[in-house]
Amino acid sequence: MDEFDIRIGPTEAVRLAQRIPEWLQQPHRAVGAPDNQPVLVAITEEALLSACRHAESSLDEIGGVLVGHAYQWGERTVVEVCAALRGDSMTTGRAHATFTVDTWAGLKLQQEQLFPDQMIVGWYHSHPRMGIFLSGMDLEIHEGFFSSSWHIALVLNGQGHRCGFFIWKDERIVPAPGFYCLDALDKQPRLSLQQARRNFTYAEVGDSSAVSVEESSPPEPITNTAQKPEVVSSQHETEASEPPTPPVMQETMRTALIGLFIIVALAWVRYRSRSWTSTR
Repeated sequence: MDEFDIRIGPTEAVRLAQRIPEWLQQPHRAVGAPDNQPVLVAITEEALLSACRHAESSLDEIGGVLVGHAYQWGERTVVEVCAALRGDSMTTGRAHATFTVDTWAGLKLQQEQLFPDQMIVGWYHSHPRMGIFLSGMDLEIHEGFFSSSWHIALVLNGQGHRCGFFIWKDERIVPAPGFYCLDALDKQPRLSLQQARRNFTYAEVGDSSAVSVEESSPPEPITNTAQKPEVVSSQHETEASEPPTPPVMQETMRTALIGLFIIVALAWVRYRSRSWTSTR
């Protein structure tokens, strides 16, 4: 196979069909503000859980593709993700993930065999212990391989239990303010989801290691504030080792000094008076 024939997604513009989302009549949850965007993202809990567990499994950047449907609902585009396929043959590292020709070919083959009535609607990858954003290389991948208006990206921090979607808006790639999680009909929800600043936190229901998601999540690498708690603590210790004089003690000392000054002044006046009398 000629490696330059590998394609992810459509090679030309696809005319999306008009239809009403069937999942509106099924259990689903709004996370964040999913309606405030031109591209509405909906993902099954099973697909999101699969991507989350994949991101948690390694401290290297790893990823795969998102499979599902894309269609029009009135004036809006709906991207419905039904599965997350792992890119097992990726070249990975602590701060990079490379989708090789073999990776793309394997993922496309999986999609055609397992989900022949669906298509690749986007991709996902992890940012281990980092923030939720698209790097310069991430943007090149998205612009080069996922350039259709309905293509989406999912970034996950598996160690901090955070995630976020990215969509096309006005020919730019921007963070999605929310998404819909489609729950299974015959099962209780297995993921707890909530908005946190510009992205979202998740935790598996019953997973004690992810109870304090907000507290255990590392800060986004925007500014280096790691030393601030130490500085504050050091200042507190310095203040504690040299306590200021209590207000009551300060007032007592002030009164004593004033009294002493008055006594000295009166003694000086009396001495001068006697000296003047004896002189005359």
